[in-house]
Amino acid sequence: MTSAERDLNLVGKAWLAMGIGPQRDLPAFIPLSRPLSEAKLALVTTGGFVPRGGTPFNTGKLGDSTYREIPADIDTGLLEIYHSHYDNEIASRDINTLFPLPLCRDLVAEGAIGSIAATHSPSWATSLSREDSCRPTLPASPSG
Repeated sequence: MTSAERDLNLVGKAWLAMGIGPQRDLPAFIPLSRPLSEAKLALVTTGGFVPRGGTPFNTGKLGDSTYREIPADIDTGLLEIYHSHYDNEIASRDINTLFPLPLCRDLVAEGAIGSIAATHSPSWATSLSREDSCRPTLPASPSG
């Protein structure tokens, strides 16, 4: 077992002990098949980010299980947050806290990450609709 696998198990067990998350087996950890410096990274977040002027997430009673595509080259200052389940101020001050696209660009420039996908997929990820909860919302693999 790698140190990352041990860390994941410890965190998962701590969360379960505190009653956070479903009481089920811990998620599988799948090691990368190549070095991170050769990998392509796509960001998936439930932070509710939308490009300025884009369709906002429905933050009403039933929620919204859809996602938006964010191009990798977007000026992150043009992103808006549509989420009512966390304090948006922190992410507004430092987008790297929930959607670390600027940080990922820096890591690519340093050679720590091979590349980033052409698009990334933020969602709101909360829905009380049974139909929404039973269907996939993201494409099978990120584009780019």
